[in-house]
Amino acid sequence: MGWRCIGWAAVAFVVGCGQGAIGGGADGGGTGDGGSGPTPPPPPGPDPEPEPAIWLPVEVAGFETPTETVSFELEGAAAADTLYLQCHRCAYRDASVNPDRGAKVSVRLNDGDWIDLSNDTVEAYPLEASFGGLDGAFHTVRMTLPIDTAVEGANTLSFRMNGTDGYTSGFRILAFNIRANTTDLIPTSAFAEEDVTAWAPISTDAEHLAAGEALWRGSKPLRESPLNEAPLSASCAGCHAQDGRDLKYFNFSNASIVSRSEFHGLSREEGEQVASYIRSLNVAVPENGRPWNPPYQPGPGLDALPVASWSAGAGLEWVLEDDLETLDHLFPSGRDAAALADVFDVDGTLNMRELPLALQLPDWNAWLPEIHPRDNWPEGFDTSVVGGDTLVAHYEQLRALLETPSAEGGLDAVIADGRLKQALNRFAASSSHIGPMAGAIDASGRVVRRTDGNGINRSIVHWSAIKQWELHQEFALEGKADREGLYGDRWGESRSWVSLRRNVFEMAPHRLAENLSHFDHQTILVGKYFSTAWYNLQVIINAGAREGYNLGPTDWNYQPNHIVGLHRHGGPRQPIRYVASHVKMYQYMTNGITPGAKGGTFGLRQANINRYLPFVAPIFEDLDPALRGDLFGGLISMFAQSAASYDLVAWQATEMVDNLLLRGAPDGLPEPIEPHRFNAECHEGKYLSCFFGAIPHFADAGVDPAILNDAIDWAEVAWPNADWASIRP
Repeated sequence: MGWRCIGWAAVAFVVGCGQGAIGGGADGGGTGDGGSGPTPPPPPGPDPEPEPAIWLPVEVAGFETPTETVSFELEGAAAADTLYLQCHRCAYRDASVNPDRGAKVSVRLNDGDWIDLSNDTVEAYPLEASFGGLDGAFHTVRMTLPIDTAVEGANTLSFRMNGTDGYTSGFRILAFNIRANTTDLIPTSAFAEEDVTAWAPISTDAEHLAAGEALWRGSKPLRESPLNEAPLSASCAGCHAQDGRDLKYFNFSNASIVSRSEFHGLSREEGEQVASYIRSLNVAVPENGRPWNPPYQPGPGLDALPVASWSAGAGLEWVLEDDLETLDHLFPSGRDAAALADVFDVDGTLNMRELPLALQLPDWNAWLPEIHPRDNWPEGFDTSVVGGDTLVAHYEQLRALLETPSAEGGLDAVIADGRLKQALNRFAASSSHIGPMAGAIDASGRVVRRTDGNGINRSIVHWSAIKQWELHQEFALEGKADREGLYGDRWGESRSWVSLRRNVFEMAPHRLAENLSHFDHQTILVGKYFSTAWYNLQVIINAGAREGYNLGPTDWNYQPNHIVGLHRHGGPRQPIRYVASHVKMYQYMTNGITPGAKGGTFGLRQANINRYLPFVAPIFEDLDPALRGDLFGGLISMFAQSAASYDLVAWQATEMVDNLLLRGAPDGLPEPIEPHRFNAECHEGKYLSCFFGAIPHFADAGVDPAILNDAIDWAEVAWPNADWASIRP
């Protein structure tokens, strides 16, 4: 599919159209292979298919009021009553809490009035609606709105951005149609998506490309935004991958790169130079690499693709409509006893990369720092020391180790002798230890948190995540996790990030906001979405290779808690995602390292069966009773398998306070706990009482008595004074 000089209405570039875009041949005025004489007519055959009239996505970029219009033909327009849209980034950053700002996007069909897009004017699809709709959490939203200005024959549909808020510079319409009731009136054949593999630089001139790279790396100061002319210390390379490969990898169009360059104060010509430099990079273009496809979005078949494509994810098409749809993917062989035992097996390895979810993960723009830490903390970012060196030095040391492996015996050598793991761990750990959960420096020099979303630590952890992505991509590290020297005889997965420290979940509002819930520009629901999304992403990209401990690289206490918290604050019930998280947790906790010892993972703060009680986790309430009993039984069986794999005497002898294993329980008796108190009482400390009180509830829920007795067998050794016979089913 060739280039089309069609303006902002496509992903393709619009500036310099034709420079290296179409080439020779008949379309370019050439004469083919140079033969003489007229070209003979083609043999007769079927009429060629008509060229598509509408190229998608419709990309609207700029920071004043950019507008794009598409044209199409309609038949049966008298019955048209609905406009369907799928839009990426169609709401302002603070839309969920600041409706007075107005709508970011407006649409107009023919000569009708402009219609602002907001939750007041559109009906979001059910999944998106459950996360707050157009003004909520998801970055791409499907929606419908009523229209009455369609006409028979030629129609025009216009899209307008209503100005920047200092953060945004555009949006994309990924799909649209005019509907009569639920019937699409524009045929599928009228649409086509640009072939991104055919994209080319605006100019291939060497000086042009060199100037673009220099601008990318900071040869000219940038401004914060059109609304704030303050100069930035950071360059483009500071907030992106150092060479810009992320923009090439995720297929940001030349037009969008030019527009964003102008947003940050470069001229249009300079923006063209930057775009040409990015397009010239020798970076593979993955099939699903798009600005709207969430990185690492899980889905079937991802592992069959080259490992370099994993980061692009499975695409939005693998975001399921409802959590219960995950069930068949979690239990692909059904739910008989053998199939359940196969999934609920602590020696298994649940592939979270290919388990689709009813959760749209954050897009690439959500990864990027809104403010570079050097601009947010100029007095400290380059000088603050953690782990014996500055954060920047840790990054530079890691990069140097990867850039010069031949001098060190090759990449295999630095993997085998542990230097790579050490350097990766040091960088990832230092990123989350400069002012943990911090946001600003007060007058006394104390690090504090902020809820406005622009805190220092937020800048740092986003910068760190980008740099970790950069290094994993640039040096092909995502397929190295199962190599000797990284995890030895542990269970490194075939695809994983390769540090044992926190990679992305530190970006959660739970870690960064003063209220541990949400930033000022978010509702609680939106904040809870980002917390559960970043934590779930951590499990997908790096669950810990069974060598971690219970707070990292995945914090197994909070990962499932955020799924419950999402529902408690207005989001959907997602019990199957919750179950999958616990399956993965038990598999990674069962590592043979004595709980409480350095690196040990199993602890009752995380592995506590009361977590599955419906009055503790109301996400289970609507499930079919038989299914609920199967799920509860499977999770309790994993608890029993994992707990029984450890030497209880050695476990009880540990002095690690954070383990909270059997605090005060070996010589005690259980105390009655009212159901409404389970969540508060059982989080830390009252494990005997909670365990004892939970068993009868699971028996009533239909859990297999053999499973409950296996769990009681362990508990009877752990807490010998309790009357376990009285509650055996």
